[in-house]
Amino acid sequence: MVTGTEIGGNGYAFIINEKGEMIISDSVQKDGNGRIIQENILTGETFPHETALRMINGEKGIDHVIMDGKEKIIAYHGLKTVPWSLAIIIDADEIVSPALMIENNIITLKETTLTVLDQDIKWIAVIVGVLLIFIITGVMSLTGRLTMEITDPLEQLAIDAARIGAGDLDHVLEIKTGDELELVAASFNAMIAGIKTITAEKDRLETASIEKTHEAQIIQESNQNLQSILYMLPIGIGIMGMDDSSILFANKALLDVLNCTSTEQVLGHSGFEFMPVIQPDGRKTADLVADLFQKESSATEMQCVKSGGEAFTARIHSINTIFKGSRASIAVIEDITA
Repeated sequence: MVTGTEIGGNGYAFIINEKGEMIISDSVQKDGNGRIIQENILTGETFPHETALRMINGEKGIDHVIMDGKEKIIAYHGLKTVPWSLAIIIDADEIVSPALMIENNIITLKETTLTVLDQDIKWIAVIVGVLLIFIITGVMSLTGRLTMEITDPLEQLAIDAARIGAGDLDHVLEIKTGDELELVAASFNAMIAGIKTITAEKDRLETASIEKTHEAQIIQESNQNLQSILYMLPIGIGIMGMDDSSILFANKALLDVLNCTSTEQVLGHSGFEFMPVIQPDGRKTADLVADLFQKESSATEMQCVKSGGEAFTARIHSINTIFKGSRASIAVIEDITA
């Protein structure tokens, strides 16, 4: 985990994403809701625009620029694993000031002992060169260390994602970097938990669907068996839907009672087509039928009408049931006209 980004006296390091937003830096702040406020070097006024574009493009290099009125050295390097770029900014004075100080001393000494100083200049140049090599080496070493600290968790995240993609939804990502990578891992774990919930619900619905399909098949077979049995009985039997009062079934004996020659004259027709609107005792037929539907089983006598308009007195014994998935009443109907 990156614990600090300061380098030298005034130097510092930071990492940007492909949009130019700082995602790791000492200047990263949070608002009142805990959300990260990210500075964008591409739209900022202080950071060199051309250097920002090269960093976003994943290039590497060292630029000598002017920032905030001071000469700065910017070393930058694109990361291979993710579309991010690491940059280190150091005041030019921190690098060249030792050489400038030595140069001033050389000028002073040259006025008195030019011969001796010629030899010393060679050694000083070597020392300055070695010093610069150490500084540049240290900068590149820090770049490599920061890169490893960023890329190692990303590589682990990629491995975990591949494992989960292979079907291991019980795997949990454990990335503790204290930065945005840890937030990404936490969001990933929450997403996987949601997928597990959806998968479990899908399995439950599929099981329930199979069970309902099996139940529907059993009910259909039962209805077919029931119709076969009822059709052969010698007494009139009909089934009337409670929702729309349509006739759903009529056996041969009921067709004879209603003076019909085929089921097409009965099935799908309203049951009220075979009843008068008002009964002889003044009651409304619709109210009488509604009262029958309210009872689980009942027996009554009422006036009905045969095909052709002939009235007759019917004795009706009814039982409420479920027929083809709908509420219905199955009734035994006898013509008791004297």
